[in-house]
Amino acid sequence: MLVKNLRRKSKLGRKKQLGMLAVLALISISSIIIIQLSTLPGNNPYLGHGLFSSGQGITNYPKEIIYLYPNRNDSDVDNIPSIGSHSYWPNLSDPNISTYDILTESNTNSSNDFTLVPNSAGTTQLYPNPDTKLNWECCNTSDDDSSYVFFNETLIWKLDLYRLENPPVIDGAKINYIEVYIRVKLHLLTESTYGFAVPMLNDPSWLIGEQSGNTFTVDPGDYMNFSSRWDRNPDTFESWNWSDLTELQAGIRVRVPNGPVAEIRCTYVWVVVNYTVPNYELDLELQWTNIPLSASDSNLCIITGNFSSNENLSIWYWNDNSWTEIIHNLQNNTWNNATLKIDNPEFTIRFKDNNETLDRLQDSWEIGMTVVVVNYISPAISPYFALFLGAFLLGGGNQSSISSTGFIIGAVALVSILGLVVGRFYVSGEAASFRKRRIKQLEEARDRVQRYLEESGDGGTP
Repeated sequence: MLVKNLRRKSKLGRKKQLGMLAVLALISISSIIIIQLSTLPGNNPYLGHGLFSSGQGITNYPKEIIYLYPNRNDSDVDNIPSIGSHSYWPNLSDPNISTYDILTESNTNSSNDFTLVPNSAGTTQLYPNPDTKLNWECCNTSDDDSSYVFFNETLIWKLDLYRLENPPVIDGAKINYIEVYIRVKLHLLTESTYGFAVPMLNDPSWLIGEQSGNTFTVDPGDYMNFSSRWDRNPDTFESWNWSDLTELQAGIRVRVPNGPVAEIRCTYVWVVVNYTVPNYELDLELQWTNIPLSASDSNLCIITGNFSSNENLSIWYWNDNSWTEIIHNLQNNTWNNATLKIDNPEFTIRFKDNNETLDRLQDSWEIGMTVVVVNYISPAISPYFALFLGAFLLGGGNQSSISSTGFIIGAVALVSILGLVVGRFYVSGEAASFRKRRIKQLEEARDRVQRYLEESGDGGTP
């Protein structure tokens, strides 16, 4: 009977110890989970709804789906300058899907120019030299004193205008500006003085009449060149059109304060037309950084607005050393999505137009919120927990990345783990061996008592 009682008590003790062991294990696991939740990055403006700027550290974020906004528009992964412009690129990170960044093509061609010279008479008030030539004939080549027009009357402004030769036909070209040049000098007759010269521009159809450029002071000496520039048609205030050149006239206005002791001479008048045959292109990069590598797969999602034309806009991503197309043609006024595997914390895309040759039309596209949607796999054991253990054992606990609540809970977890170790030692270690030896000693003592009673005639009843 004594042996049975001892064995029953031993079994009950083992059950209690196993129960305590299970409770300690549950406490330890719960503490690890709580530490993960309590060591999220601090000062996170998107905490609780899974939205992150891509520069933020999110390696410990517990949500399965995370939305990452771009944080750079000045990357240059292919070492090729960007082409085009943003109206306001932070709008790509605006959750308000009706707010857009307008991407606009830029011209990639350089400008050229051509020259127009007088070819017939307009308004003439100056005097030709030699007098056998017409005024415009004296000013259509630069031959200095060989031929010129002149004026030497005192304090009177006089004007010469000349019709110009027909311009060349350049398909699709855009006029940037028109500049009128004059080549003049002040020729002294008896005493030192000075004069004035003004480049002129005119069209008989203009309601405003002839237009004066800058007024230049002409000192005695050799011939000098002066010019005035018009970026827009002075009559309409609009950009120049090719039809504006058909009836265009150019010339000079002069005055001499002290005539006839000096005369102003003009030997050459010419007009430079600066133009560009445009080729509009778009190639703009957009970049995300600090994307979690534990993401299983990702989606690029772009909301669009209106497009100015039907030219396709495609999306490419940088794949180590080359571009790979993922969306061939963005659709307007809808979401555009692409699934891809991101295996680098830095992710770069580019917006690329599809017409890169002889594109005469400047296009634009409204692009709204642009996000990378990450299906995120959180680590099984937080690295913050490992950091806590090291800090705790070294007498730390003041790590800025771990909150005080996390530290307290971590201490509970550590004590629980220590209890777990002690419990396992108690059940299966040396303590268990000592208990078995004690039971064996009690059984041997019972046997000796039994034999003594039998020998003394007491019947041996325990």
